[in-house]
Amino acid sequence: MAFTSTSQTRTQRPDRKERHRQTVAKARARGRDLRGAMEAEGAPFEVENGLPKVGNPDRKARCAESIAAFAETYLPRVFNLPMSEGQRRDFDTMRTAIVEGGRYAFAAPRGDGKTSRVEAAILWAALYGHRRCIVVVGADLTAAQEIVESVKLEIRTNELLREDFPVPCWAATLAEDTALKAKGWTWAGESLFMRWGKGGIVLPVLEGADGPGCVIVPRGLTGRLRGMRLKVGKKAVRPDLYAIDDPQTDESAASPAQVDTRENLILGAIMGSGGPAATIAAMMPCTIIRHDDLAARFLDRK
Repeated sequence: MAFTSTSQTRTQRPDRKERHRQTVAKARARGRDLRGAMEAEGAPFEVENGLPKVGNPDRKARCAESIAAFAETYLPRVFNLPMSEGQRRDFDTMRTAIVEGGRYAFAAPRGDGKTSRVEAAILWAALYGHRRCIVVVGADLTAAQEIVESVKLEIRTNELLREDFPVPCWAATLAEDTALKAKGWTWAGESLFMRWGKGGIVLPVLEGADGPGCVIVPRGLTGRLRGMRLKVGKKAVRPDLYAIDDPQTDESAASPAQVDTRENLILGAIMGSGGPAATIAAMMPCTIIRHDDLAARFLDRK
C-alpha cells in the first residue's frame, strides 16, 4: 500500500480562492445560488462589492425614517387613499415602539385598516433591520397566520420592494413559496439561512445587504408565547418585537374570565418578557367592543 506524503498532499490541494470558486460553482450547478438564479431569471440588477445594488437608493433612504412614507411608497395598492391624521399618528407610535423600544396600545376602529398598518410596520421593521425576531400575535393562531401570509406575499411579489431590497425579495420570489427551495439558497457559496413556510419565515442573512436577517412567526394569544427561542442564521434570538393585532374576539370580550386570562397573558408573557435591560417592543392596535373589555383595560392604563 502506497502512502502520499504530507508535502505532496499540500501541493495538490487547491488554494483558498480556488476552493471558494469551486464551492460557488457547485452551488450554482445545483441551482441554489441566488445570484445565478437571478441572472437566469433575467433579473435587472447590478452587483457592487459582491452585493446586489439597490434599485433606487434615494427612495429607500427616504422611507427609512417613516413607516407612513414606506407604506405610501411601497404599498400603493393597499394605501391608495390619503391617510388621516390619526392613521399617521398610529404609524408614528409604531415607529417609536420599533426603533426605541417600549410597549404601546392605541385605539383603532374596526374597518380602519389597522391590520394593514401593522403589516406595513412589520415589513418596515424586518427589511430595514430594526428588529430580528418578530412575533405576530392574533386573537387566535389563524388570525396571526393570515397577517404573516400577507407579509410573505408582499415580500414575494411586490416589484418595488424587489428593486430596493433585492436579496430577501428575490430569494422569496425565486423560491416560489416552497420551503425546500428557500432553505437551500446561497450567495457566493455562503448559506443565506433562509426559511419559508406556514410556521413562519427567516429572511436571508447576508452581511452588508438588507439587514442582518429576521425571523417572523405567528402565534395565537392563548398559544405558546413563553420561552420562545428562535434562530436567525447561526444565532439564537429571542422575540424583540410583538405585533399584537386585535387580541380579542367578540366572544372573549363578552366574558370577564376570558378578558382576565388574555390580560394576564399580555402582561406576563409579552409585556413582562425580555428582562429589565432588554429593548423589547410591543405594539397593539385594538378596538373596544364592550365596557371593560381587553382593549378598554389597556387603553385606560396611565
